[in-house]
Amino acid sequence: MGTECIAFGPLSVLPKFQRRGIGSLLVRESLKRAIELGYRAVLMCGNPRFYSRFGFVPASRYHIHLGDGVPEDGTPFFMAKELYPVALKNLPGRYESDKRFQVDQGELDEFDKGFPPKLKEV
Repeated sequence: MGTECIAFGPLSVLPKFQRRGIGSLLVRESLKRAIELGYRAVLMCGNPRFYSRFGFVPASRYHIHLGDGVPEDGTPFFMAKELYPVALKNLPGRYESDKRFQVDQGELDEFDKGFPPKLKEV
């Protein structure tokens, strides 16, 4: 038997609106709503430097890993947060995203052509 988890993020804020607390507000509100909806934990991919301030830790700490074969030590961006104490205790597993989230790179490149050029950071 598992626990009710929700996945979200990463989120983004337009650069001209960054450093105003908008991202933090979005995360706090999302976590609050997840609790209200009865979820026990959150799983997500995002920047550990940002999300750790909200209590997110590498999901590997709970023995939860991405299902795409990425090595355990290569996924510090895959994180988890318990919304209730020990919600993820003794629940090792693999996170598999829904097929709806898999995109064709060619289709994505074509879609991106409709927007101004972006700087992609690693």
